[in-house]
Amino acid sequence: MSTLRSVTAAAAPASERIQLSRITQGTVTNVISLLITLGSQIVLTPLFLVTWGATLYGEWLTLSAAVAAMALLDFGMQTFVVNRLTQCYALGDFDEFTRVLHSGLSLAVAIAGLGAAVAIPVLLSAPVDQWFRFSHTTAGTASVVAILLALQVLGSIPYGLLTGVYRAIGEYPRSQMITNARLLATAAMTAILLLTNGKLVSLASAQLALIAAVGVIVVIDLRKRHPEIDLSIRHATRSMALSFLLPSSLFLVIQVASALTVQASTVIAGALYGAAAVTVFVTLRTIANVIRQAINALLYALSPEIASLDAHGKFESLQTLHVFTTKILLVTSICAAVFLHFMGADLVRLWTRGQIQYDGSLMNAFLLLLLSQAYWLTSSYILGATNNHRTVAVCTIASGAAGLGLGVVLAHWFGLAGLAYGLSVADVIICGWVLPAAACRLVRANCGDYMSDVLVRSVAFMVVVYACTYAVVRFVPAGDSMTRIVLTGAAVAASGIVFGYLVALCGPDRRRVVAVATSYFTQAPAVAMGQTDVAP
Repeated sequence: MSTLRSVTAAAAPASERIQLSRITQGTVTNVISLLITLGSQIVLTPLFLVTWGATLYGEWLTLSAAVAAMALLDFGMQTFVVNRLTQCYALGDFDEFTRVLHSGLSLAVAIAGLGAAVAIPVLLSAPVDQWFRFSHTTAGTASVVAILLALQVLGSIPYGLLTGVYRAIGEYPRSQMITNARLLATAAMTAILLLTNGKLVSLASAQLALIAAVGVIVVIDLRKRHPEIDLSIRHATRSMALSFLLPSSLFLVIQVASALTVQASTVIAGALYGAAAVTVFVTLRTIANVIRQAINALLYALSPEIASLDAHGKFESLQTLHVFTTKILLVTSICAAVFLHFMGADLVRLWTRGQIQYDGSLMNAFLLLLLSQAYWLTSSYILGATNNHRTVAVCTIASGAAGLGLGVVLAHWFGLAGLAYGLSVADVIICGWVLPAAACRLVRANCGDYMSDVLVRSVAFMVVVYACTYAVVRFVPAGDSMTRIVLTGAAVAASGIVFGYLVALCGPDRRRVVAVATSYFTQAPAVAMGQTDVAP
């Protein structure tokens, strides 16, 4: 008995180290993806404008946006099916894994094929150029380009499920590095075509060929490295495939509801205060949302680990993951919020060259929303990764609707900031209360203990960081925005690291931070070289 106990004690830390390695690698590869995307936008946008001109580039963007909605035909299936695959693989149920994979692939191929069968004749016969009032692109060219772009979107449905297999078997970093390589190749190919006078048809064709080629590479790689995985549809069943539609559609509801809230708030801002106010509203929201994108890089890497732990019933590990991740996200978000509170005006002045009028109260309202979301995002990912996402869908819809309504009312008293305050208040009351409570029930944790541990420490941390930053800002010379930004950023980072470690985290949390940091510095070089395999 003593031998068994010692073996189990030794195995637990080893398993946790492997999990930390996968999470660290996944986060690093996601950050790389963000940097590639941002870099591509910075480089390619002016290149498009120089080689094509604003009008032709605008027509390309219009066609791309027009067919992008076809991605909704996925019905959220990719997320739901990959979660199921992850749970089956974690439990070693390979027969069920095969049935789920084959049924999912058959449904994805059927949806993509049906979408193409409808889209191609419609786009060939439709006066696309007249719909969008094109002046540089002819009717025939517009139709062909729209079809090629539509096939890219439709092809991404089965392609996404194939790459999701990596995530299901504990190799998410590898799939993300494949995606990163595709993003780099797409950017390089686009630049070459633009510099060699390539136009819309050649660019759309090259992009479609590239996604098809990467799809073939994925199939070859999976079959070579995992011959036990049958990438076919031989064991698909119609009943199982159709059973995916209803629960997976809730993931679609979450995405659509979030997108509609964003777009509706923009429209309401314009209706209440005009186009100039919309520019300010969107600009400040974009700045505040940068940290949300960084947070999602970590949470998406966590999703397969959450599904695996849930499948094994390791609720104690899920409780630890829930609390620790929420604290890390809040520490990060509080530091970002404090920095933007003090330096938002300087950042906007530098970024827009003084063309945007800064609204401090509006920025503070967006920062309140950022902090609220940082508190419940981990809870929503725990619910979503385990396919218990019905509550997330309901809260997303209710919070968006209530926030927009309350925002219109508050706008009469607080101006443009009132719209954002309405969204923030509804988010705090609905998502900030219901989702953590639902996640705590799922992981068998006491919600009161969770909230007190997370919130009390986070509030104390925010007070200390704010006070330290305020003291530094008072002595930073006015006028030189770049100096102010650098010095304030350094003050926030230093106080955030020190007091995050001492105030926001407890003893076990601090030991995990050390383990994560060690894992990062050990694994980051391997990730950069594409060596992302970690034993499951």
